[in-house]
Amino acid sequence: MAKFDLKGLLYSPEVLGGLGLLGAGLQGKSPSADHHDYKSKLQEIVQENQGAMPRYRIIREEGPDHEKTFWIELAVYDIETQGSGKSKKMAEQDAARRALEILNQESQ
Repeated sequence: MAKFDLKGLLYSPEVLGGLGLLGAGLQGKSPSADHHDYKSKLQEIVQENQGAMPRYRIIREEGPDHEKTFWIELAVYDIETQGSGKSKKMAEQDAARRALEILNQESQ
């Protein structure tokens, strides 16, 4: 069974492929066309490899209360990404999506 070494951790193609993170998974479309829970996908990878859980932190909020935009920073392994959205949850999903893209690029 082939393995990819990402940031000092081993990932099997079955783990990444099963999460939609290989091949076309993140190349031009979402890991799962009908399911965009990137936070859960990232957490599954981390748990599979006994890594430290992703840490999310609000770094900025702008706009009036009824129309805020949030910026979130995500740190996992030695990857740091930022995401934005109209809610904290949307910003966290955006940051997790970006982290998954980085993991996918490094696995190729």
